[in-house]
Amino acid sequence: GVSSRIEFNEEKLRAAIDCGPTRLKIIIISARILDVRQGKPADVYCMCEVKGKPLTQFETRSVTGTFEPEWDYEATAVDFGTADCLNFVLRVGGRHLGQVEMSAAAVLPDGFSGELRIDNGKRGGLKAYLTVGIAPYDRIQFPPPAALTAEYGVTLPPMRGTESLGVEFDLMDRTFARITKLTDGCIKGHNATARADHQIKVNDFIYAVNGTRNAAQFIPQLLEGATDLVLLIKRPKTFFVSVPRLTSGLGIELYFDSDQSPGILITSIGEGHVNEWNCKHPDLSVQLMDRIIGVDGIQGTAAQLVKRMQKPPNQKLDLLILRPASDSPSAGPVDISMLTTMSTNDLGLHLQPDPPLARTAIIQVFVRSQEFGGCDKGANGHRYDTIPIANGLIARGLSCQLIHYVHEQHDVFFEVCSSFDAVIVRCSPGQ
Repeated sequence: GVSSRIEFNEEKLRAAIDCGPTRLKIIIISARILDVRQGKPADVYCMCEVKGKPLTQFETRSVTGTFEPEWDYEATAVDFGTADCLNFVLRVGGRHLGQVEMSAAAVLPDGFSGELRIDNGKRGGLKAYLTVGIAPYDRIQFPPPAALTAEYGVTLPPMRGTESLGVEFDLMDRTFARITKLTDGCIKGHNATARADHQIKVNDFIYAVNGTRNAAQFIPQLLEGATDLVLLIKRPKTFFVSVPRLTSGLGIELYFDSDQSPGILITSIGEGHVNEWNCKHPDLSVQLMDRIIGVDGIQGTAAQLVKRMQKPPNQKLDLLILRPASDSPSAGPVDISMLTTMSTNDLGLHLQPDPPLARTAIIQVFVRSQEFGGCDKGANGHRYDTIPIANGLIARGLSCQLIHYVHEQHDVFFEVCSSFDAVIVRCSPGQ
């Protein structure tokens, strides 16, 4: 096989030189093997070493009979310096599939968490993606915060005896079960051993349980807990709406189940301060079914929030808005809904910073006559390096959305691009 090499800006490497050799915490999380047309692999495992230092080599256990092995294998690389390089090798059924190298500049000083591409270099041959997390031991949080994605899934075992789920819900929109409080129970037990990106948190939104997507139907299953529970969960998105001077009404209709409800649901938006905000801030517009969970920096019950919103004219008003994160981190902050989506998914793309230091996008070209949109694309329709580049920008506080140029939408495309602060064009010659 051939190797891919992941390198970052040399300025980042120079910033790490003063740190000296460091200990790296490495987790080889999982892999996805694509385009396999015959049979199941006998076994799949991954090897890693600091290149040129064979005594540092370690490998995961073998997983049999699947093209999506999960290992969650943790190891330590000691004395990793700025001239070193990590080498990951994926083997399938005893056969060398390919490898990927990560230079020191790719992991120091901030760490790395995401997918790496492995390609055997043969057109139409095996392709694979390896998910890893890497961080120096002097970093407090692992994986890095940017590793969180917009949604995730967990499986909870059946509850035993008098065990409870240990959770309180907000069901106001009748679609999502928003988690408002965690107490001792099954979920806290899950969080104690789960990876950071699969820990269930307050304000997460459960939207499906064992395939059921209606909250009224899946809540009884949750509370009973008689069988394994497969939960699909969306992370929260929060932002502030600021009215500098109240001169008229907010123009919104509100709903809450009781005075003690942990928030207020927005059910209608008409003429008023909120609509004026939406016109000025299309990337942070208030939407129907958004929740107000704070007023002027104070969170509380629905009755308390309504009382704080009843202010005399000429006063300032700040609202904290909460909603489930969008299906893809690439959906915002700039509204790209007018553009045709050519990719099948954005797997591995990190959550966008809120608010971002700047709004950026990576532009790609999808060649409709070629498999996956071109020989430079993976099975999801993105260039192999697109998501790692985007995640690098996100880790530095910039938003980065993934879009494709479609010639039938030429004028709309450039109108959307005008809302970005910067764009990166990734287009192979001839496209």
